[in-house]
Amino acid sequence: MRTNIKLFFTAILLAGSVFVWAQEKMITGQVTDSDGFPVSDAYVYVEGTDNGVYTDANGNYSLSVNQGDQIAIEFIGFETENIVIGANDNYNVKITRGGAIELGSTIATALGIQRDKKALGYAAQEVDGDMLNASKGSNALASLSGNVAGVQISTPSGNLGGSARILLRGTASVTGENKPLIVVDGIPISNENFNSTSTQRGAGGRDYGDLGFDIDPNNIEKYTVLKGGAASALYGSRGANGVILITTKSGAKQDAVELNTGVSFESVSLFPKLQNQYGGGSMDDFQTQEINGQTYNLPEYQVDESWGPKYDPNTMVLHWDAFDPDDAANYLKPRPWVAPDKGARDFFDTGVSYMNSVAFSKSFDKTNARVAYSNNYIDGFYPNSKLTKNTFSLDVSTRFSDKFTAKGNMSYTNTNAFNRPE
Repeated sequence: MRTNIKLFFTAILLAGSVFVWAQEKMITGQVTDSDGFPVSDAYVYVEGTDNGVYTDANGNYSLSVNQGDQIAIEFIGFETENIVIGANDNYNVKITRGGAIELGSTIATALGIQRDKKALGYAAQEVDGDMLNASKGSNALASLSGNVAGVQISTPSGNLGGSARILLRGTASVTGENKPLIVVDGIPISNENFNSTSTQRGAGGRDYGDLGFDIDPNNIEKYTVLKGGAASALYGSRGANGVILITTKSGAKQDAVELNTGVSFESVSLFPKLQNQYGGGSMDDFQTQEINGQTYNLPEYQVDESWGPKYDPNTMVLHWDAFDPDDAANYLKPRPWVAPDKGARDFFDTGVSYMNSVAFSKSFDKTNARVAYSNNYIDGFYPNSKLTKNTFSLDVSTRFSDKFTAKGNMSYTNTNAFNRPE
C-alpha cells in the first residue's frame, strides 16, 4: 500500500513538471515600422522582468518566454507595442512612429547609441543639463563636481575662466594623461589648455583655461559619463580614461523662446592665519639714520618678511611714504609703529558673475531650427580682473524620411579677459 502511494505522488510531480516545461518556449519574430522596413536595436522584453533582447540589423529577435507572458516592444520615437504570448511561436510586430519610451529607462552610450539602463554591463550615469545649470556656473564641465559618482573635478582658486582638472575614478597613469575624452554631439573635442608647463603643475603663471570653458552651459541638454574601459571601448585609446558625452539642445517641434538670466557671487573663503603683532623686517630692532641732524628709525622695507620689531604705538618711525620731498605732508615726518588698519584680506573684492542667454526655436514642415546667444560677464574678486564670454550657436535638423534625418550644428565663442590672476 505504501509503495502504491509513493508511485502515485511521483506520477503527480512528473505530470506537473511536464506541464511547466510545456509553458516555456522560444519565440521568434521581426519588428518593422509602418512602411515595412526592419527596425534594428528595438528592445523586446517580458514586462516586469529583466528578460529582454535587442533586435538585430534585420529587425529579427528570439526570446525565451512562457505562455501568457506580456511582451513589450520599445524603440526611441515609436509607440510601445504590447502582445500576449499564446500558442504560436512566431510574432511579427509593427510599430508606429509618434511615441517615445521614458527617457529615464534609457541612456546614451558610446557613439550616442541609446540603451536600456538595466541591460548595461558597465558604469554610466546621465545628468540633466538644466539641473546642473541652475547654479549658473560659467564652466560647463566644472558644474559636474559633486553630481556624478566617482568624478573628481578641481579648479584653481581665483580661476577666472581657467582650466578644470577632471578625473574619472582616480588617477590611471602616473606619467601619462589622465583626462577623460570630451564628446559633444558625437564629435570628440580636445580639452587641452593653453598654459605653460609650470602653470599646469602649479608653479605659478596665468591660467588661460581650456577648450571646455568654451562650451555654453545654457546650451546643454544632458551629460552622460561613461566610466571604465568597457563603457568607452568604442572610442579606442582616447577613451581609456573615460568619456563625458555632452548632448546639446536642438530645435523643438513647436515655436518657442527660451530666456535665462542669473547672477552669482564669490569671495575668498579660506585664508591663512596671519599675525599682526610684529612688523616687517628680519631683526628685532630698527636701523637708524641721521638726517639734517636728527636721528630717525627706519624699518627694513627691503625685506619681504614679518620678523621685525614688535608693534608699539610709542615708537616713531619713517614709513615708506616719508622720503619724497615733493610730498610735503609726509616728508621726514615720523608716525607710530603700529599694524595697518587693513590687512591682506581687504585686498580682495567680492566677485560677481552675470549669465544671460536667449534662444529661439522654429519648427517647419520637416525641419527644426534653434539659434541661441549667451553672454557671461565676470567681475573677479581679484581687483581689476574681468572676463567677458559671448557664445552663438545654431542647430538645424531636417527629416527627409523615416530612415534618413540630417542634422548639423555650429558654435562660435569669443572670450576676452583682462588681468587674470597669477
